[in-house]
Amino acid sequence: MAEDFKQRLAESIEASGKKKKDVAALAGITSQRLSQYLSGRMLPKHLLMSRLARALGASERWLAEGIEDERRTVEVKFYGAADAAVKARRLEPGAYFLLPLVSGEVAAGPGAAVHEREIEDYIPSIYQRDWCPHPDKTVCVRVSGTSMESTIHDGGIVAVDRAQRDPRRLIGKVVALRRDGGVTVKRLTTAEGGLWIARPDNPQSPETLVFRDDEIVDAVVGKVVWSWSRMS
Repeated sequence: MAEDFKQRLAESIEASGKKKKDVAALAGITSQRLSQYLSGRMLPKHLLMSRLARALGASERWLAEGIEDERRTVEVKFYGAADAAVKARRLEPGAYFLLPLVSGEVAAGPGAAVHEREIEDYIPSIYQRDWCPHPDKTVCVRVSGTSMESTIHDGGIVAVDRAQRDPRRLIGKVVALRRDGGVTVKRLTTAEGGLWIARPDNPQSPETLVFRDDEIVDAVVGKVVWSWSRMS
């Protein structure tokens, strides 16, 4: 099965006209993982099989099982933040939108510098209204530090929805916060006396932050709606 799959995968990549690194990015996996599939050393699980099929514009059943009458291609559409379909929230299911990867890092620890106007690259992401309702307001940034392990790994990437900034709606959620001239990611909770507590998910981390009512609104950058790690 692995031999047949790797052949179909290689054929699909060639037919798509895409570079291997672009296929990997569209499927949300590393180039190394894609190479393991192409070599036959690994087989993707169902969810990744579906992502690969979408990235290649191929039928999942043909890619997974080789059923010839199920082989087909579909048009993969890409949208940018400025597109009218993105602003009107009218993206088709399965469409891809390009999230900007901004320069700098957010810290899973003390605040680190982020340069929101400096865009390094774009990350293609499948549109899902439930997890990313504001794609035109969402940016990606790298994470440095271990205070949010195992929710967010050191060296991973998070997507931050800057339209979701109301702290009252973010209690219990992972958020990006401005602190000490930088930006950090923590889980937001409340305490008595009008205090807001930003806690690490890593129980071994001591980096708990406290904000007053008059500080928290300006401190919240946005809700972390998605994360990706090289470890996954």
